[in-house]
Amino acid sequence: MDLRVVLVEPEWPSNIGGVARVMKNFGFNKLYLVNPKLKKWQHDAKLYAAHGVDVIDEAQIVNNITEVLRGVNMVVGTTAKLAARPGNVTRVAIFPSELATKLSSFSGVVAIIFGRESIGLTNEELALCDIIVTIPANRAYPVLNIVNAAAIVLYEIYIHNMRLIGKVSYSPAPSIDVKNRLLRYFEEIVQKLDNMPIHKKKQAVRVFRSMMGRAFISRKEASVLVGTLRRVNLALNILSRSKTT
Repeated sequence: MDLRVVLVEPEWPSNIGGVARVMKNFGFNKLYLVNPKLKKWQHDAKLYAAHGVDVIDEAQIVNNITEVLRGVNMVVGTTAKLAARPGNVTRVAIFPSELATKLSSFSGVVAIIFGRESIGLTNEELALCDIIVTIPANRAYPVLNIVNAAAIVLYEIYIHNMRLIGKVSYSPAPSIDVKNRLLRYFEEIVQKLDNMPIHKKKQAVRVFRSMMGRAFISRKEASVLVGTLRRVNLALNILSRSKTT
């Protein structure tokens, strides 16, 4: 598994340095910063990075999340704010320990995205993610500092992998192109359902993407589903044409 840690618009050099330090603690070194809201942050960040200075030196600076996701097979978003109503499927989340279990047999590039210190990730940004993770905490104050949150998530992944070294066979992950084709075919099928309201169609697509993320499907499984949905889509097209002739 190739893991990227992504900080979206970080606001404090101390947090960048702290995240770099815990990444070094648990053997991860690919740090991406999306549009950092700081000037000359490197010097101050290194003061908090300890032996993780090399992670700071090699950090990639990008303008938006889309740039980070190129070549990524699994996108993991993080949030302390869970769904306030059942219909908000964007914020249906699992715990870090569950994520670690799912990643233990995953072979591919994973991006774990941490939001801004002030407001976290937006619904639009979470909608780009295959799976959402939250850390259970006191309801009176559930928001953790980003360094603490990163430490918990990375620790769970690290310790789970340590326990399973040599015990797990890895299934190749589907490429982002295959996953996008799968989602596109599903959406095209849903759009052909005349008796389904538009908002229900949008919700169905979001739910399907969320389910696919939590399922951690293999490359072979994705290929079979793509072929199946493509044939369903073709059959619906033929049926539609036959009705108009």
